Amino acid sequence: MQKFCPSHEPNIFRSTFAVIHSPLTHLGGAAFSTQMQASPFGLPAVILLSKAFDSGISAVDTSPYYGPSEIIIGKALSHPNMVSKYPRHTYFIATKVVGLKRISSIILPGSHAGSTTAPHLDLLYCHDVEFVSTEEMLEALEVLIQLKKEGVVHYIGISGYSPDLLLKRVKIVNEQQQSYNQIKAELVTGGVVVKSSPLAMGLLRLGGPFGNWHPAPKGLHETCAVKLAQWCETEKGKKLANIALKYAAGKMALMELDGGHTIMGPSLPVELEENMGVLESIMIDPTSHHRKGLRPVDRSKVLRLSGLFAEARAFIGPEWLDYSWDSPPTDWQEIKEVNRESMVEQE
Repeated sequence: MQKFCPSHEPNIFRSTFAVIHSPLTHLGGAAFSTQMQASPFGLPAVILLSKAFDSGISAVDTSPYYGPSEIIIGKALSHPNMVSKYPRHTYFIATKVVGLKRISSIILPGSHAGSTTAPHLDLLYCHDVEFVSTEEMLEALEVLIQLKKEGVVHYIGISGYSPDLLLKRVKIVNEQQQSYNQIKAELVTGGVVVKSSPLAMGLLRLGGPFGNWHPAPKGLHETCAVKLAQWCETEKGKKLANIALKYAAGKMALMELDGGHTIMGPSLPVELEENMGVLESIMIDPTSHHRKGLRPVDRSKVLRLSGLFAEARAFIGPEWLDYSWDSPPTDWQEIKEVNRESMVEQE
């Protein structure tokens, strides 16, 4: 296993990034999407964000591809109660673009009353890089780099599904990488690793994800969201979602990722409280330096859960264990061609 070996600017980048980010997790904005919720605008975003910040979470990850997520989060952060309690400089916002399609509007909450901080994005990802060529990614990153020089964006990065692809491309861009659903031990040199969706986009919980958009095959969905989830509750007296969250956060710690972070996406305050309880159960015990909120993971506590993790993985069985679906899908080029022809007809 390789540890980080920063080069060039990442020494400064990593130290600053680590201070701003919570040591273990940050809030995922996909919870405010139409993929995850029937009525995302009805969620108590102000209350959720306030409780998250009170708990020690100081980073929010969102995307224009999460439906109204950016709008909901932006409005919540601009609420008078949030502005007075949490000025812009006290939290970290990350969002995404795909290729050169658009620049996010979530920077709007940056200029609050009484704050001298200019509107900005803390982190902007070039997202889903497996759907574009290396050349297209680099073209988009040139624009992001210019935005960084202008102070509109503080940090830039790349994100996607395949760790292998990220490892190749991060050699070109070594500021930040984000990989969802998967964790890989052979890490890049430089930058910070963010692991998102510890529940595999809702697959690792009883009943599975909302709606029918999830790319997991039917057999994998049945194995995880139904059979494994029921086994965890009946045989172990625990929720699969809680076990998965401990596994994801704990795995990062056992891999000795100094800059590793896990994104979790509760949509309700009660879910946040439950998630925080789960995470706190594997954190180091409070000291005078860590009195409340998020603390570093206690590796010994994670190791004591190794047996439970092994049983759950064994239950999944060889057919689906460590399964990865195709991203992009095998018919992606055909889909692109259909979309291109449709755009030409519209013009």
